[in-house]
Amino acid sequence: MKTESSRRDFVKVASVGGVGAALGLSTATAQADTTQGGIRWGFLMDAHRCKGCLACVVACKTEHAVPLGAFRCAVSEYEYGSFPNTRRAYTPTLCNQCDKPACVEACPTDAVEHAVVGMNGTEVKVEGKAATFKRPDGIVQVDHSKCTGCGKCIEACPYGVRFRHKGILAGDPPPDKELEAIDKCDWCAHRLEKGVVPSCVNTCPGSARLIGNLNDPDSEISKRLAEHKDSVQVLLEDKDTSPQCFYVRAEVKNLDKAFRDGENQRDRYDLES
Repeated sequence: MKTESSRRDFVKVASVGGVGAALGLSTATAQADTTQGGIRWGFLMDAHRCKGCLACVVACKTEHAVPLGAFRCAVSEYEYGSFPNTRRAYTPTLCNQCDKPACVEACPTDAVEHAVVGMNGTEVKVEGKAATFKRPDGIVQVDHSKCTGCGKCIEACPYGVRFRHKGILAGDPPPDKELEAIDKCDWCAHRLEKGVVPSCVNTCPGSARLIGNLNDPDSEISKRLAEHKDSVQVLLEDKDTSPQCFYVRAEVKNLDKAFRDGENQRDRYDLES
């Protein structure tokens, strides 16, 4: 069953304080300027609760008009055992909003300063590439108007979450060329800025998804990560990107290996009892 904070409270908030209450943040933290480090968004996947219904994928494609063949979020499926004793496990994936994003480093556009406005209206400058940069709250954003459509960020992302958007043209392509702009999940930044959870979080019937402030030890995500500290996993930790999407209670003991090997693999991974 959904909690009040995950659905109703988010659509009601209209102030920074309201955002804090909905996310389980203290008032002091919620009123802090996000550009000053007050909020650092993190995402938690309770893999035990994910049943592979794909409601998150449908909600995401609807929210962002994601074209056919492309996905901002996805769910991988793993099957185990032999008939009649077979089991399935699911791994939801999206952009990890890495603390050290390889995609930003690979972008060939000029290094520039971006003006970012925090929840309290304060504007600061942050460094990044013209076409993509990491905001102070941790979200890695794409500026389609500056994108050249070269695709180097797609190649650099170890998680494969960037794609060419067939409905958006790159704003700064090479001369005499029309290229599709690069797009990716941004944890529904436009919703977060209004105090509303991402569409996938709101839609998940099993409450397998949670977003919150990692800088606040009293936030729900911080409490859940502490509660399940022995089962916390991230994907491709060796890539040194510092992903900010965390998995807990996964049936697959080595979620990273399963992710590397690909979905629909049988009998290759130990399961938790």
